[in-house]
Amino acid sequence: MDLVQTETTSSLWEIVSQKLSSYPWFLAVVVVGTIMLLIYDKVTKLLTISRRENGQGPKWSKFDIEPADNFGSKGSCHGIDVIFVHGLGSNPDTTWGSKKQKHPGALQTGNEKGWQSCWVTDFLPEDVPEEYRKDVRLYFYNYDSYYQRDAPQERLQTFASNMLRRIELQVRKTDKEKTRSLIFVGHSYGGLVIKKALVQAKRQKSGIFEQTKAIFFLGTPHRGSQFSIMGWLGSQLLRPLGANPSIPGELVYDSTNLMELHEEFIDSCKPSPSVTNFYETRKSRLFKIWFWQWEEMCVKEQSATYSGPNTCKIGLPVDHYGLNKFHSRKDENYQAISKSLIKIIVSEGSRRPSRIYSVPQKTVENFTARNDLSDMIKAMLKVKHENNSVPHALAIHGLGGIGKTQLALKCAEDARFVYNTVLWIDATDEETMKASFRRCSNVLGLKVDESREPGCPLWELPTVLAVKEWLLEQEEENERWLLIVDNADDLTWGIKKVLPEGPQGSIIITSRDSLAPKLIRGGCESIQIGPMEPKEARALLLQDAHRGGVPIAGEVEAMADELAEILGYLPIAVSLAGVTIGNDVDQEFGLCQYLEDYKTHQDEMLQSDQFRGLTAEDKTVWTVWDTTIRKLEEWHPDIRPGVFLSLLAKFRGSIHDEIIRRASLQMEYLANLGFYGPETVYPLPGWLGNILKLKKNGEEWDPLYYTKAWKLLLRYNLIQRTEEHGWPAITMHNLVRWRASRYQDDELAHRWQYMVIMGAITHHSMNPDPNFRYSLLVNLPDLGNDRLNSLNFDDAHKSIFLASATAMWRDHGFIKEADDNEIQFLEIRKRLCHDKSTVDQEGNSIFLHLMLVLAKRYRDRRRLQEAEELGEKLVLQFKDNRGEDHSDTILSISELAKTYKCEGKWAKAQALFEEVITKRTRILGPDNLDTLSSLSDLASVYQCRGMWRDAGELYRAIIEKKDKVLGPSHPETLDSLEDLAVQYQYDGNWDEVFKLRATVVATKMRRKGEKDPSTLASQAGLGMALFFGGMYQKARITIRDATTVRIDVLGGDHVDTLRSTADYYFMTMLGGRERAADNMWKTIELLDRMLGYSHPTVLECICNMAFAYAENGMWDEAWKKYDLVIMIQNEVLGPNHPETIETERKLAEMWSQQPGQQELAISAFIICYRKQKQFIGEDHPQTIATVQKLREMGVGQSEFEKHEATNGITNISRSDSVIAM
Repeated sequence: MDLVQTETTSSLWEIVSQKLSSYPWFLAVVVVGTIMLLIYDKVTKLLTISRRENGQGPKWSKFDIEPADNFGSKGSCHGIDVIFVHGLGSNPDTTWGSKKQKHPGALQTGNEKGWQSCWVTDFLPEDVPEEYRKDVRLYFYNYDSYYQRDAPQERLQTFASNMLRRIELQVRKTDKEKTRSLIFVGHSYGGLVIKKALVQAKRQKSGIFEQTKAIFFLGTPHRGSQFSIMGWLGSQLLRPLGANPSIPGELVYDSTNLMELHEEFIDSCKPSPSVTNFYETRKSRLFKIWFWQWEEMCVKEQSATYSGPNTCKIGLPVDHYGLNKFHSRKDENYQAISKSLIKIIVSEGSRRPSRIYSVPQKTVENFTARNDLSDMIKAMLKVKHENNSVPHALAIHGLGGIGKTQLALKCAEDARFVYNTVLWIDATDEETMKASFRRCSNVLGLKVDESREPGCPLWELPTVLAVKEWLLEQEEENERWLLIVDNADDLTWGIKKVLPEGPQGSIIITSRDSLAPKLIRGGCESIQIGPMEPKEARALLLQDAHRGGVPIAGEVEAMADELAEILGYLPIAVSLAGVTIGNDVDQEFGLCQYLEDYKTHQDEMLQSDQFRGLTAEDKTVWTVWDTTIRKLEEWHPDIRPGVFLSLLAKFRGSIHDEIIRRASLQMEYLANLGFYGPETVYPLPGWLGNILKLKKNGEEWDPLYYTKAWKLLLRYNLIQRTEEHGWPAITMHNLVRWRASRYQDDELAHRWQYMVIMGAITHHSMNPDPNFRYSLLVNLPDLGNDRLNSLNFDDAHKSIFLASATAMWRDHGFIKEADDNEIQFLEIRKRLCHDKSTVDQEGNSIFLHLMLVLAKRYRDRRRLQEAEELGEKLVLQFKDNRGEDHSDTILSISELAKTYKCEGKWAKAQALFEEVITKRTRILGPDNLDTLSSLSDLASVYQCRGMWRDAGELYRAIIEKKDKVLGPSHPETLDSLEDLAVQYQYDGNWDEVFKLRATVVATKMRRKGEKDPSTLASQAGLGMALFFGGMYQKARITIRDATTVRIDVLGGDHVDTLRSTADYYFMTMLGGRERAADNMWKTIELLDRMLGYSHPTVLECICNMAFAYAENGMWDEAWKKYDLVIMIQNEVLGPNHPETIETERKLAEMWSQQPGQQELAISAFIICYRKQKQFIGEDHPQTIATVQKLREMGVGQSEFEKHEATNGITNISRSDSVIAM
């Protein structure tokens, strides 16, 4: 059988071969035809796609009405649906974005190459105003209009019918959705689909046409396109592949079908929806080879536009394919289309049934936005609590006058178009709340039987129940409501029962009570409002000035910042100040005047109600907290919160719980001293007794009532809790402190403040704690004699106060305050013991020793005249009371000698020291430490008088004796070595200076350690010696190291630390660092605070600063600093004191270096010479140095009188005309 088949096949092939050989042209036709078919197949498949094949159809869009996934809302009533329809052979994947894009609804990760935005989903939703977004839904209509291969055999008619059917099934499913407006956006052929669909919809009376409010045609060929001929021919050629030529055939230019469609559309559009025709103004490129290209207009303007009612046209500078693809929100073509579309959305959104907005107030005219807070409030209000009485709730709490109501009003105004209903309830009291619910009931159109209201509790009133029921019934998304409950400060009368509930509800509560969040069942978000930001307060102060459009000068802004800071950035205070300033024609003058008036008349300015009605609060700073304080007083008479707040406000700083605890433990002690008690005129009030109550064991404080009191005040934001230095504490806004301190401002209230502080101080004196000491010092009240007298403290009580305060100040390094308080204490003791006949011998001795301390304090504070007078009297009294050779008498002589030395009366001081040495050598022996100490005092006088050789010999003798008696490493011996180093420094023997000081430092480090204060002091002394000896780099490093360790060991605010810090900045100033000057001056100000402006250390640092300025050529700054020192020395020491003369000599030295000031320098040196010659001696080294300087400047002895007569100068001071230049 197989053999037969094989033979048959062979015979057939032979027959065909014979035919082909007989007809060669037939063979050519077959071959060419086969090749052409193969080429046709390859080329057409290469140039076209088939949506039947995997991966050739739309990648992300279905052929359907598809929502834009990242935008839209539920189908609420009266919203807006926007439907985007693509053109021929396209789909949503490519029409509304670039060719390489992700799904229009997908999120961009930023890592995909080729990603470009789909403007419908990525730009448009954010550009639609927020208040309209929830009402808008976006859809893509995707239909298969690909006509070149495996095309569906459909036409324009079927595309339109399918679109209508899908809109009905997926966009307008419910009755609510059928009330929504429709907007169509069609690109190219898609516009024709829209037109055809609307014509059909008008005939079908489906309601789609009636709800269509606007149509946007993007390059729609209303009259057709010349390109359609090419498309029709191409599809004819592709018929074997299943092309559909009828689709491009419908687009033949001026075809009958298109003309009929347009006429039907125009006839149907009565009344016409808004129509916008966008058309291209650039040709589309079809082909390009090198410099040759073929371009044609795809849809000409006359085809893409038409005239008619409610119709406009807009040309865009793009080709046909650029009408619908935008890569950036900044694209001008996108903005043209989006703005037109958004305009229609806003217009239609505004026409929806009117929202209910019942807010009887507006933000005040001078309202200043607090954007960060507003954004935070909006964000918190979006937080959803599924199981709460309302899904969204926020409590805004804070101090009265802090701006809560204005923030809530701003939120209401911003939310006007976000919520369907916005209601405002004034919860100040029951009456305002009743009135608010009555207003809301009327606005909502609710019928209420108000005859039932009398006698009903608030939560059962018909108006309240009706409003609550109406809000509860709002269940749809477009029925969202916002209720703002303002001034919910009093929570005691059942406000919680009147708050509505509902699935679409949002509630904002403003309150002074921090427990306000508990009003919402299940809790809610909470935010505490604090003072304004500095820039916000400045804007509020200068609002009227800004409104005028005039630029604000920098100095005006600086004044505004200063005033805002003084007012604590409290909105009510800043607002009142701003209105007052804005009332002045000259804003700068008004601001300057207000600032000046406030500093001198704070009470009057803050109590003024002249402009009260023009601000957010109908109150002043004086009255804004009165209601809260009054109610707290009524509710809690056992602790009197208002009076307790007034007590706390009288403290200067934070009030630590430890102050109250320590005071409570000393109450019995104070009672025994007669500070208070039933037998005195100052019985302890019950509320304060509760605050300071002890437990039953009488040894521990019972903080129950204290805690109850501060928690109440904290609850209403009148105070804040903080922690300082490890101690819990209470603090408050500075204006709350001002107002509360005047709530009870009588003598008795201040006396209780003093008593609490006194209790804490006396307890601390017995149980010292360095960390707690500063907290007490900050809160020390005025201990001046007049103030204590005004509070009826007797001298005994004053003495206790002052003695305890003195010890604390001195322990903390505040020498000035310690000396001042001790002087006051000793003067009281002097007054009490002035009659020595009233005391026995021992008591008189104690009194004299106290007076000796008083004389020393006078000297320390540079009250030298008083120190001298008292010292001279004491010497006589000691001689009379104790005898000529008694150690106390000798001590009084030594102290008087030290006073003479400070006054510059060196001869008198030398004589007295020599007398002391003689007596101590005879009585105590030459090697006694007191005797050696007197020798050191005498040596220091030799130094002052310029007797440097004698001083050096005496110091060496002292060292030799101390070395023998005490040893070379004893602190006394090391101190004498440093004294000798100073003398070598006078001599200019720097090698010995460095050697001695290095020896002292090394010895102290070995014996006491590198962190011992004495070691650090010697190290700082070595650093300064290195500096003056010319070893600047090493000096700077040494001072820096000493300062670093002092900060670690002593603290940054210790006097020794500040001194070495100032020295370090002095050295860095000389190095030319600009910021060093500011830092040095700040350090000097701290030293002034601790030592007093006239202290030698302070004046020496200022002189160093002046020297550094001069070295850097900053002559004016140097002059100011020298002049400041001279004025202080003239005031404290007098113009002829050696220290004053020396500073004047330094100023003269500076002028001698300043260009153009030689004559002034010569005059100043001559003045110094005259004074030196008269008051420290002609042979003194400083006098000799002045003469030498004058000779170097070319001034001889004979010319001295001539210069002095010519200039007429006798003193160097700023008031002098010569100095004023």
